[in-house]
This record gives sequence, structure tokens and C-alpha cells, in this order.
Amino acid sequence: MTRHKDIFALLLALLLSLSAPAVLAEEDEAENDGQPDAEAAMPARSYAVPYPHARRHQAVLEYLQLNQRQQEAVTLIADEQTFYGLFLRERSGQPQGGALLLHDLEQHGHWPELIAPLREALPDHGWTTLAIELPTPTPAPLPPRPEPTTDTPDDAGGDTGESSEDEPVTTAATEPEDPQTDPEDNDGINAATEPQDDEDDTPGGDPADMSAEPPLPPLGELPQPDAPSPPPPADEPAPDLRQKFAAEVRSRIASGLEYLGQRGQLNLVLIASGDSAVWAAGLIEARQRDNDNARGIALVLIDAREHPASQLTLTQVLETLDVPVLDLVTADNRTPEWSVRERRGAMARRHRGGYQQIRLEGSGHANPLVVRRIRGWLKTNAAGTELKDIPD
Repeated sequence: MTRHKDIFALLLALLLSLSAPAVLAEEDEAENDGQPDAEAAMPARSYAVPYPHARRHQAVLEYLQLNQRQQEAVTLIADEQTFYGLFLRERSGQPQGGALLLHDLEQHGHWPELIAPLREALPDHGWTTLAIELPTPTPAPLPPRPEPTTDTPDDAGGDTGESSEDEPVTTAATEPEDPQTDPEDNDGINAATEPQDDEDDTPGGDPADMSAEPPLPPLGELPQPDAPSPPPPADEPAPDLRQKFAAEVRSRIASGLEYLGQRGQLNLVLIASGDSAVWAAGLIEARQRDNDNARGIALVLIDAREHPASQLTLTQVLETLDVPVLDLVTADNRTPEWSVRERRGAMARRHRGGYQQIRLEGSGHANPLVVRRIRGWLKTNAAGTELKDIPD
């Protein structure tokens, strides 16, 4: 009797252990009834998108803030968009004019290798400087991926994937083995000694055999496939993007010149580095065309380069200018040598006496010689005089 009681107690305990998870699950469902799922309530995971252009220019403002120079940053507006400028007044007491500094692409308004030394050194010699933020060109969109073409039975020569009874399909699984390795087939016939049917090679052979068909006429020349149209270069922006970028750059340069004019700077000079050279020259050309002259403005180019978004080359724009131009070429120049010589020769053919090309053997990065060369040239060719107040 005791033994039966022990067996009954063991079975009862086993049943309770099996039913316990179901009871607990029902209790959990009753407790969580009406409450949102924790995983469903979690917000979607967000990913940080890198934007080096904005981060690069934001670092300039943070640098000025850390060094208590935030008063140098000014806000400018062009085409209903705001951008920053770094403004410094002259510190010599003998004002010469205003200098608008344009940094190279993928740089900023306080680039330490060239723009920053110029904008901090020229105020000691009478020049009020303003370095502005230039936009980054929009990358060209990727060319559309061609849609995959599927061959139809008519286009592919009737290959439908189905085999006829007269033409067996040979696959890897049904490929006949080498007669030397398998001397006898399933019927016990030696494949190596099996007589060959020579009648198939004659015109009166099996009509299903492809070798029985008459030969095709000789082909005079291979057919020439239709040449596909070449895709647009991946590194060349679309025309609408080029025009939009060019208009945005010109608007920002014009806004910077207007800001200097509002601060009493009537004698102006544009100092452009690298890819920004063509935009500076183009704005002076437009100003010269609209006003019939461009007096009170000069141009300084440092290692000038052609920009693919410009409709005209730099040489074509420079040929139209009748203003003092300094073309400074350093060891960091990335323009081909023939282009530099062509630029100088084109200005000589036009008899542009205000154009001067100077070569420096050293690097232009943080080179005090570059600052001295530009300062000396400005003093000789573009220095202004202070206008005295005229009494009424």
C-alpha cells in the first residue's frame, strides 16, 4: 500500500510540473494584457550620416569660440541662405582697402596653410579682410543601372529549356563516362569496340542530325553591333547641378563684396586659391561688363586651377579682364605646366600690362614669403587712399 502511495505521489508531482509553465504563461499574458510590447515601443534605430562639409566649417566657429575670437564671425546671406564670414579690420591706421579671401575646395575660411596667415597678416598693413565660406559642389548622381534583359525563345534561337526526344540533353549527372574507365555499358557491350555509324556523315543520313543540313553561304564580313551610347563621366556633374553651383558661388562672392562696401571699403581685391580662381575672375568680368569698367578692384590668384563646373576656362576669362592681376605659382601648383605657360602667353598676346605671373620655388603652405609677395604687390598695384570727409 505504501508503495502505491509513493507511485501516486510521484505521478501527481510530474503532472504539476508539466502544467506549471502553462499557468505561468497565462498569468504573464493576463498581466501584460493592454500594455504595449517593450520591443515594439522602442524607437527605430537612428544612424549618423557623415557630412564632412558642415562639420569642417562648424569646427572653425568652435575654434574661434574656444579662443574668444567669436566676434570675428559674421553672418552673410546669399539666395536666402546664410553662411559665415570671418571679418578683421585693418590695424595700421592707414587703410588701403578691403580684401575678400576665397578658400580652395574642401577647405574652410580659416585654413591654416594659406587663408589664415593672409587674413591675419594683411590687417597689419592696412587691409581689412573678409574670408567667406564657399559651398561644396553637389556630387553627380550615379548613372542608372541597366535593366537585365531576358532572352525570349525567338531571340535566343528557340532555347526553351525543354529537350526533344530526338535530341537528348546531356547534363553533368547524365554525362557518359570515359570508355576506358567504364569498358562495358548496362547491356554488356563494350563502348570502346562499338561500331560507329558512318551514315550520319552523309547527306542521306538521319534528317534530325545537324550535320545533314546544307552548308551556309560564306559570310562577307562580321556584323557590326550597335555601339551603345557612352555613359556620362561619373566625376562630371550634370548641367543643372553645374549651373546651380556656379550661381551659388557667384552670389556668395557678391555678398562678401557688398559687406565690405557697407563697411566703407571701396578699394577691393579678390584673393582666390585653387579652384575658386575661375569664380573670382568671372565675377570681376561680369562687373566689368555691367559697369563698363572695374575700377577699384584687383585680383590675386594662388595656384589657380580650372574647375569642371565652369563653362569657360580660366584663361578665357582672364583675357577679358582689364584690372591688375597677380598670378602666383608655387611648388604646390597642381596645374599642368603647359596650362600655366598658356595663361601667361594669352595675357601677353592681349597686351594686358596689369597681369603679372610670379613663380615661387618653395611651397605656398604657411610660407611667409607668399604673404610678403602678395602684400608687396598690393602696395604697388592695388593700394588705395583714405577719403577725407568733405564739408558741406
